[in-house]
Amino acid sequence: MNTTQDIVVEPTAHPRARKFILESDVRKGEGVAFREAEACEHVPMASGLLKIEGVGEVYFSRNVITVTSARGSEWDALESRISEVIERELPGHDPAMPKSESTLRQAPAIGDLAVLDGILEQTILPYIRSHGGELELLNYDPETARLSVNYLGTCGHCPSSSTGTLEVIQNILREEFEPRLVVEIVE
Repeated sequence: MNTTQDIVVEPTAHPRARKFILESDVRKGEGVAFREAEACEHVPMASGLLKIEGVGEVYFSRNVITVTSARGSEWDALESRISEVIERELPGHDPAMPKSESTLRQAPAIGDLAVLDGILEQTILPYIRSHGGELELLNYDPETARLSVNYLGTCGHCPSSSTGTLEVIQNILREEFEPRLVVEIVE
């Protein structure tokens, strides 16, 4: 991997999150979030970032690392330390990193979950990803029409994810799939 890449840092809609954009991928396939350094020792870059005091979560997706700070942390102090870890770990980083057991997403969606995922993929997921986030569909109960989801990346701590964005997701799925559908956030 090229180690002389520029790192572009951009704010996100979430005041405690920043996107660190690289020229090449840091993740192949679906995005992955890490919240504990011990749970991601197999990904030295993620572990190194989480060991920085003030870093609460990291999310790898394509060529972007979204970092969410802990409450009360100042970005002025964090940005340069985060960039240093990325630059140090980049040469040995594998974008096809395996997920640990604690970060494995459920098996690929089947049945109703696949349909719901397809609807969201064509509507709101590109927007969510453009803000450094991801939506994980966990379970759908057709009897109660309840969909359990988990937000990753910047969405996991964004105030609008549990209000406005959740309402948009629910409205899209009610219109295109099931009129009585209710979306619930599971953490």
